[in-house]
Amino acid sequence: MGFTVDANGDIINSATGEVIGNQSDGYSVDDSGNLLQNGQQIATSSNATGDPLQSTANYQNSQNNLSSLANGVGSAVGGVNSLSNAIGNQNLAGLAGATYLGNALKNSANNIAGAATTNAANIGANAQQNIANLQNLYGQQTQQYNPYIQTGNQGNAALQQNLPYLSSQFTNADLNSQLAPNYQFQLQQGLGQTQNAANATGGLVGGNALQGLQNYAQNYAQGAYQNAFNNAQSQKQNIYNTLSGIAGIGQNALGAQSGLVSNLGTNVSNISTGAAQNQAQLGLSAAQAAASGTTNAANVYSNALNQTASNNTLAALLNKPGSSGGSSGGSSSGSSNPISAITNPITQAASGIGGLVSGVESALGAVGSFFGL
Repeated sequence: MGFTVDANGDIINSATGEVIGNQSDGYSVDDSGNLLQNGQQIATSSNATGDPLQSTANYQNSQNNLSSLANGVGSAVGGVNSLSNAIGNQNLAGLAGATYLGNALKNSANNIAGAATTNAANIGANAQQNIANLQNLYGQQTQQYNPYIQTGNQGNAALQQNLPYLSSQFTNADLNSQLAPNYQFQLQQGLGQTQNAANATGGLVGGNALQGLQNYAQNYAQGAYQNAFNNAQSQKQNIYNTLSGIAGIGQNALGAQSGLVSNLGTNVSNISTGAAQNQAQLGLSAAQAAASGTTNAANVYSNALNQTASNNTLAALLNKPGSSGGSSGGSSSGSSNPISAITNPITQAASGIGGLVSGVESALGAVGSFFGL
């Protein structure tokens, strides 16, 4: 029973006497009479009564089919694994990209906010410097009016000192002080001429002569009095006008100085208000930029997380657990994932040539189910 080797190296089927092949073709027989090819058993000694070549061909075909199927399954498994790895890599790349972009957006927003804050501080510093420069300039200008103000103060003081005289009534003292120094001489000369004229006409002691002398003295005195009064009034007016003009110099200087101070206050207020408005606008811009950067970064993170969740759902579908239960033998048993649903029938097919067809059909069915065919 079984297979033997003759002297020529031919392999003989002991049951039928048929030559199977030669050792040069890779055939051999082990100690138990089993037929080997290239070191692998292709027929047992109990199968020698059948057609070992046909059994060998079927076995080789089954092995080749199993090998091809196993390669296909391996490719499918590799494809699924590659897809899962790609999904994982996509998740990592998406999260990394989102982190980088989110940080870039926040950094950009922070830079804008920082620049706005710096500009606001510079505006404040420049405003303070401009105010200091204005104060220095106005201080120099106001000092230039001080001499005129001092002169005006002196004129006002002199005017106050002369108020009693300027407001007094005309008196004999004013009359005497305002009469011309030659008043008495001219009066005497006039009286003498009047008397001489009267004597020449024979009225030395007459009434007409006396009346003439009296009239002349009165008229001359009246004219002198009026002249003295006018002179006193003119003197008072001149003193008042002069001192008032001097006091007015100080008053005008003080008014100009007050105008400078008022202008300084207005300009300082305008500078401060403008700086405050610009700083407020920059502060608002900084806050808006920071909020926008944070919002954009949050959107990027949210989109990345949503994409990751979608990818994880796809990966879970690719690796979802198979249905539990099932019977042993030709049908597939429960498995932990679709790959097991593909490989289990192949393992069952490899257990015997008789289950090859059902195993292949189950394997192909599992592959078709996996890919939705």
